[in-house]
Parts: sequence; structure tokens; C-alpha cells
Amino acid sequence: VSESSDICLLSSLSCNFPDRERLEKAKKEKKDKRQKEISSSPPSSLLLHDESHALATSCNLSPFIVPLETVQWVQDALGLIRIKQTLQTLIVHLEEISVGIDTEWTRIDQVNCISTIQIATRQMDKNAHTTWIIDALAFRSSISATSVSCQDELSEFLMWLFHHTQIVCLVFSFSEDEKLLRHIIPDFSPSTSRVLDLQQLSISNGIGRAGRFPSLRLVFERLFQGSTIDKSLQRSDWSARPLHEQQLRYAAADALVLLLIHDQITASSHSHWIAGQSDDPAPAT
Repeated sequence: VSESSDICLLSSLSCNFPDRERLEKAKKEKKDKRQKEISSSPPSSLLLHDESHALATSCNLSPFIVPLETVQWVQDALGLIRIKQTLQTLIVHLEEISVGIDTEWTRIDQVNCISTIQIATRQMDKNAHTTWIIDALAFRSSISATSVSCQDELSEFLMWLFHHTQIVCLVFSFSEDEKLLRHIIPDFSPSTSRVLDLQQLSISNGIGRAGRFPSLRLVFERLFQGSTIDKSLQRSDWSARPLHEQQLRYAAADALVLLLIHDQITASSHSHWIAGQSDDPAPAT
């Protein structure tokens, strides 16, 4: 049967079908329902970019995507000064702030070293975020205008960040990062009261258990039903410069989701505490 014959046959069937209008209406309703399901699957607090609606993994989970306009690349001392100024301004208005911190690694001369350091924080508008990606490799051998090693300036900035009494540093499975940070800061010992490892916090809230530590993706998927974070670039070439767009999104997301995870666990714990309080018997009078 020729192609033209097939078209004529389909056309005649369409024209002769008595409930064509009803069929088209049902088809449209089904399509609209499917579109609504896709749009509503990620939590509203998670949709930072329109692409979150359009993309989905093979498991029907919507990936968390960071808009590149909220990401800033930092590769010199001036960039570190600007980060510090931004955080100090936020502290003045908010008294205490949280920052998500993560790193990506690479191998140089057969030794693991930090390639990038990501720092994410909220702006004054709680729905707005900024993520800085610090090019740690650029600080390894650069010399600043003041003839001070840029690595020393990066070291001083990180010491300030991890020891500030009004900054809570949110990390995830921090032990390896901590070891590698000692290549930048030989005497690195972050203030334990200001560093919160969300892997441990997740375990204490029933996600995973000691001896079987949950991954960042598992924690995220458990807290944000229907959403995921893409970890496929974890072992990509982080020594390459410039990093490609997907790497920038990946690196930024690893730091930014720490803020969201912390919010969710904190809110959940607070809700359970409120519920527990309401179950307590009224005090005797």
C-alpha cells in the first residue's frame, strides 16, 4: 500500500468517525493532565529554573538545575574580597547566615588536589541565591599585585569563612574535603561549632544509618520527592579550563542543595517537635 493510500485511508476514517470531537477532547484532556503532573512533580521551592520542568531522568525524576546567571566564577584575590564583602553585608542584616560549601577534585602529579571550591548562600530575598565557584587551581602558583602568594590569600579567606562566629558552614561527608583543604591550609582545623555535616544530620533524622552512609543524591531524593540531582559529572575532568556549562551547573548544585536540605530537615524536625509538644498532657493547675 502506497504512502498516499495510507493518508487517504486515515483521512476517510477521521471524517467518518462519528465521535471525532469527543475523541479530540479526551486526547487534549489527557495531554493537559500529563503536563500538569510533570509541572507539579518538583516542590515549588526547588524550581530555580524553567528547565526544571522540561528535563526529566529515565526514572521520571526532575533534575535540580541551577541557572547560570546565579553562578559567579572566581579566580583571583579581588573575587575573594567581593565574596567576603557580600557575606559581611548579609551578616549585618541577618545576624547569622548559612553557606553551602563543596569541592571538586582532580589529580595533578598523581596526587589528589582541590580543583574548585563552591560556596552558596541566600541573598536578602530568601528565594534568591548566589553560588561562587572558586578556581583553586588558579591560586596554586599565581602571585598577587602585593607580591603575596594568591594561595595564601585563599588560605586566609577560608580560615575567615570556617571560623566566623556568625556563619554556619553546611557540608556533606566532609572528611575527604577536610584532608584536601589542608593542602591549601596546612594547619586547617575548622570550628566544629560552626561546621554542620548534613550527612550526619540526615542519619540522625532517619535517612541512612551509621556504617551505611547516605549519598547526597539519596538524601535529596528522600527529602524532595520526585526530584533528583545529576551526579554523572562527578568524575569528569575538573582540571580542564574553562569548565563547560554542565560542569558549572553540576558544581554549583552540589553547594546550593545543601541550603535546601538543611532547610527541609530543620523544618521537619521543628514540625515533629511541635507535634510532640501538642501530644504532651496539659500541666496540672
